Amino acid sequence: KRRQLVKLVPTITIDLVIHNEQERLEFSQPIVSIGRALGNDILILDSQISRKHAIFKVDTSGITLRDLGSSTGLRFGKTCLKDDEQKLRSGTKVILCPNNDITVTAHWSLVEKQAEFVTMIEKLLWFRTSRFFDPFCNQNLVDLADSSSLRIYEEGEVLCQQDTPATALLLINSGKVQIGEETLGDGKVLGELGILTKSNYRETVVGHAPKTLVLVTTSDSINDLLDQDAQLARALLVSVSQRLQFLASDFNLCHDYLSTPQLVAK
Repeated sequence: KRRQLVKLVPTITIDLVIHNEQERLEFSQPIVSIGRALGNDILILDSQISRKHAIFKVDTSGITLRDLGSSTGLRFGKTCLKDDEQKLRSGTKVILCPNNDITVTAHWSLVEKQAEFVTMIEKLLWFRTSRFFDPFCNQNLVDLADSSSLRIYEEGEVLCQQDTPATALLLINSGKVQIGEETLGDGKVLGELGILTKSNYRETVVGHAPKTLVLVTTSDSINDLLDQDAQLARALLVSVSQRLQFLASDFNLCHDYLSTPQLVAK
C-alpha cells in the first residue's frame, strides 16, 4: 500500500461579488480562469466580461494576475492591467468592469492536503512508460524527477484549462481523465505541445475517476533542460513530429474510408 503524507498545496480563495451578490470559491490548481465562455473556472455571464477575461496563476510564491486582452482591463488599487500580468498581494480586490459592480478578491494560502509518497525510482519508471520521454537519457530523467511531484485529482477536478498557459507536463500514472468525449488512462502525457511551443493548453482535461494520480513536471524544468541540451531538443522535436505525422496519416485513412462511394451510399 502506498504511503500517505501531508503536503502543503498552494490554494487560492476567491470572494466573487456580482451586483452585490457574493460567493466564495476555492481552488488548488496552478491556473484559475475567469470569463464569460463556458469552460472557465469562474464563469460570469455578464456582457461586461470578456469570453476569456483573465487568469490567476497560483504557486508556492503567491498569486499572479494576467489580463487576457479583455475589453475592459483589470483594476486594483491605482493599477490598471491590460494584456499584461502582475504579482498580487493576498487579499487584493480586483475590479473586472467599468461599473465596479463585478469584483474578485483573491486570498493565497498553503493548505494541508493528503498526498501520495513517491520515490525517485518510481518516478523514473513512470517516465519510461511514455514514448514522449524516449529521447531523454537517464540523467535527464533524474533531473526531471527531482523537480516533479505527484498530484491527486478527484473526479470532475480540472487538470488543465484550454487556452491557458501550459505551465506543466502531466503524466497519468493511474486513474482516468476526460478530454471532450475521449477518455485517457495510464501512461498518457498531456500538455507537451503547449510546453514545446511555449503556448497554451489546447484542450481542457478533467479527472474521470474517483482518484487519478498524475506526475506533474513544470514547463520551466523541461525548458531549462532543453536549453542546456540542443541534441535532446532536436531529438524531442523529431519524436513529436513523427507522432503528429502518424496521427495525421491515421486521420487521412479514416477520412478516405468514410468518403468511399460504397460507404456513402449506405
